Amino acid sequence: MEWIQKELVGRRPLAPPSMMMSDEVREVMDTFGCAAQLGRDALGAYVISMASNASDVLAVELLQVREW
Repeated sequence: MEWIQKELVGRRPLAPPSMMMSDEVREVMDTFGCAAQLGRDALGAYVISMASNASDVLAVELLQVREW
């Protein structure tokens, strides 16, 4: 949780656009990139399936606020 919180307040991108990823990971990252461009209020409430810890929610927040 400490690392995720540090990344949330940081200014650098989480991963560089040129980073090698599988097609599946790239699709997820692109989806979160679209969500980031829409802004925080665009999606409203949503369910994070399989979340069992606060860090699961923070990880989704981290991916959503970053533009890829």
